[in-house]
Parts: sequence; C-alpha cells; structure tokens
Amino acid sequence: MKLRLLIASLVCLLPAVLPAQTLDFNAVRSAEQLRRGVQAFHRGFFGDALVSLEKAISYQTSNSLAQRWLGRTLWKSGYEQEALRTWNQLVASGAGDQLTRNWISVTELRRGLGRELDSEAKWVVSAQLDGNLKGGYSFKRPTSVRSRADGSFWVVAFGSNEVLRFDPDFKLLSVVRGGLPGLDHPYDVAEADDGILYISEYGANRIAKCTPTGDKITTFGRTGRADGLLVGPQYLALDGKGYLWVTDWGNSR
Repeated sequence: MKLRLLIASLVCLLPAVLPAQTLDFNAVRSAEQLRRGVQAFHRGFFGDALVSLEKAISYQTSNSLAQRWLGRTLWKSGYEQEALRTWNQLVASGAGDQLTRNWISVTELRRGLGRELDSEAKWVVSAQLDGNLKGGYSFKRPTSVRSRADGSFWVVAFGSNEVLRFDPDFKLLSVVRGGLPGLDHPYDVAEADDGILYISEYGANRIAKCTPTGDKITTFGRTGRADGLLVGPQYLALDGKGYLWVTDWGNSR
C-alpha cells in the first residue's frame, strides 16, 4: 500500500519537474562524441578522433571545446592549413582562448620559416586543381597524388572518402568509393600493373584491395600494435617483387 502511494506521489510530481530539467539531447550527444574523440586522440587513433570530433560539432556547432580538439587533431594528422582554419574560426567567433592563439602563432611561424629556409626556387606552379571551386568536382582534404603512365593522376580525398582520377587537363575521369562497403578515410593509393588498386584506410586501420573500377575485392589488416596490425596506415608502395609496403603511422614503423 505504501509503495503504491509513493509511486502515485512521484507521478503527480513529474509534470512539475520535467519541463525545468528537459535535456538538450544534441548537447548530450555532442559531449559524448567529444569524450570519444579525446580518448581516441590520446590513444593515437587520430582518424577515429577526427570522425568523433566532427560529429560532436555537427550535433552542437557552439561546442568550442570540440573545435579546439578538432584543430589539435588536424594538426597532429598533418593538416596544418585545416587546423589553422579551424582555430581562426574559433577566434573569430569569440570563443578562442589564449592557448588557441598561441597554437595559431606557432603554426604560422613554423610554416613561414619553412618557406624562408628553402630559398632556392625549385618549382613553379603552372596549374592548380581546387576542390573548393564551384563548377568543378568538390573534394576535401587531399592526402596523396599519384601520377599514371597515360598522364592522368589519382587524388586521394581523405575528407570526402573517395579516390579520384583526373586527366592532365583536370577533367574528372572516375571516382572510387569502395563499392557498397565504402572507404573509411582513405589516405593513399597504389596501382599494380594489372590495374588492381590498393588503398590505405586510415580510419579503419586496414588496406583495401579494389578492382580497377573501384569495387572492393578484399581488405586486410586490423587495429593493433602487434606484428601485422595497423594504427593509422598512410602511404603505400609496390616493389618489383610484388610486395606492398605500408607506412604504419600510429606504430611508427
């Protein structure tokens, strides 16, 4: 009898209590993705960290802490320009602290010194392919460019999960997305003599073997520190004996 009275009392109280304590579920989801992103960052899984932090910001665009960590993760992943853009947007919004300004200053100083130290002009820019231009094919965060014997070339777009082939005049010839399974943040591509493509999937810690049209045949490798396991595979190379070489960034080997 007492239990029934207690339940009845709680039910009567609920309408008065809930409206004042209604949760912002997007904020909760954002905080959870931020937590996952920071954990992945400290474990060295920067691909996973990027995915989680971008999700955190998509749930709550005002999550300045997630934006700070996203900048750090981009910087650690080698995307200095993207990191600077993220930090500058944070400062422009009024949410950037002194530490963020310090990161901007140090990164810009390093980039500036690097240009000054290389005083001998070895290359002249004759053309430019811009993935942000309207009217062209849009792609995000290119990590690798591979030339082919016919003059066309591959561009690996880490941010948009695809590998693109352009002709010498920058006309898009084909798009590789890994078929139905898709690609998880591809980083580099190596093309064998028979046209088979090997693509490093930084986000999934594996290598995808694909047909010349881009459908996955198989994948190999998985997350770990032991021999044969990968953490953030990046660049690939095929040698004359048929071996595939992989730079295992997270394991420093």
